[in-house]
Amino acid sequence: MPFAAPTSILKITDENLALHDPDDDRLCKLFPFHKISMWSYSGEMFSWRIPYELDESGESDPKTEESHVYTVRTKHGPLIDSTLMAKVTALMSQMAKRGVSDELFAKLVNTLHNLSDEGQADKCLEAIKQMAIGRAFHMKQAATLVNAIGVISPFEKVEAAVTLYPTLLSTEDVAFVALLHDCFEDAVDRDNIAHRLGYHISDSGQLQRTHKKVERK
Repeated sequence: MPFAAPTSILKITDENLALHDPDDDRLCKLFPFHKISMWSYSGEMFSWRIPYELDESGESDPKTEESHVYTVRTKHGPLIDSTLMAKVTALMSQMAKRGVSDELFAKLVNTLHNLSDEGQADKCLEAIKQMAIGRAFHMKQAATLVNAIGVISPFEKVEAAVTLYPTLLSTEDVAFVALLHDCFEDAVDRDNIAHRLGYHISDSGQLQRTHKKVERK
C-alpha cells in the first residue's frame, strides 16, 4: 500500500487530488477524479484506490497488473471525504451537461483496442467504468462502446450495456430501446438488460418500470 512522503500536502482541486511537496509546493503526484475508483477514511487516515498505476501527470498505464491504494495519515479524513464528495458531485453535474468530448472518447476506444491487442480484454470493461466516473455518454457513443466490447469480449457485452445506462446523457427511454435493438439481435439479451435495470420491454417497444430503476448519474 503506497504511502505519501513522510510529510506532504494533499490538495483537492475541481477535478483532481494532488500531492505536493510541503517545502516548495511542487506537484509530486496527480490523481484525476475519474481515475479514482473508490476512497475510504477514518479519524486517522484517508485512502483512495486507482485501477492502474499513474505517472506524475495523472496518466494511467492500463497494462499494470494490480490496482494501487494510496494512503495519507491525517486527522481530517471526514473533512476530506465531504470535500471530495462535493467536488466530484459538482464535476459530474458539469460533465453531464456537455458529455464526453470526441477527443476523449476516441482515446477511450483506442485504449480498448490496445488492451485487446495486448491480450488484456478482461480490462476493457474496467476502462469504461473508469471513464464513466463523473462523465456522461451520448447514446451513439454508448452504442459504439457496447459493440466494441461485443467484439473484444463477447461475454461482457451485456454487462457493458448495464454499466453504461446510468451514464447516458439522454434520458429518452425510446432511444435506449433503439440502442438495444441496434446492439443486440437476441431478444433474450435485450430483456435481460432491461430486467437488470428495473424495466420490462412492452410489446410496443416501450420501457415499463418493474421496480426501482437504476439512478442516472
